[in-house]
Amino acid sequence: EVTARGVVVLDVASGVYLYKRNELESLSPASTTKILTALVALDAFKLDDIVTIQTATNDGQVMGLVPGERITVENLLYGALIQSGNDAAYALAEHFPGGVEAFVTAMNEAAKEFRLTGSTFTNPMGFDAPNHKMTPIDLARLAAVALRNNGIAKMVSIPQITVPDATFTHFHDLKNVNQ
Repeated sequence: EVTARGVVVLDVASGVYLYKRNELESLSPASTTKILTALVALDAFKLDDIVTIQTATNDGQVMGLVPGERITVENLLYGALIQSGNDAAYALAEHFPGGVEAFVTAMNEAAKEFRLTGSTFTNPMGFDAPNHKMTPIDLARLAAVALRNNGIAKMVSIPQITVPDATFTHFHDLKNVNQ
C-alpha cells in the first residue's frame, strides 16, 4: 500500500512513467531538495575545493560541522546526501559566490534547465516555506538527472562513511538516512 500523497514511478532507462498519482500536486520536498543542492554545488565547485565553515547550523539533521572547520566540497556532499546534513547543504550554499541567496537563485535556474516546471526553491536544505515546493513528477525528473551523475549515484548508495575535515582534526560519522 502506497500512502504518499503524490507518487511517480519512472523507468529511468526508457523514460517511461510506470505509475503516477497526484503527480502535479505542489508538495514540500523536504530533504529531497538536497539533490538539487548537490547538482548546483557540483556545477559550481571542484570536489577538492576547501570550504571554511562560517555558520554551523544545527537545525534538524546535521553532520556536526563546527565554525572555522575546513572541509572539502566532496565531504560536504557526502554529508548532505548520506546524512542529509542541513549544515552541509547550508555550508555549500554559503560558500557560493554571492552567498546563500545567489545559491538559491542558481537552484531555481537549474530547476528550469532540468524542466522542473512545478517547483520553486527558497533554501538549500529543504526547510518548509510557503514558496518552497516541488511536484512529484519534478522530483522524478530531478532524481533521473542526479542518478546520471556518477558521483551522486555513488554517494547515495553508500550505507555509511566517516569523512575528515581538511586537517584531519574533525571526523564525521555519516549514516545513510534514505530508507
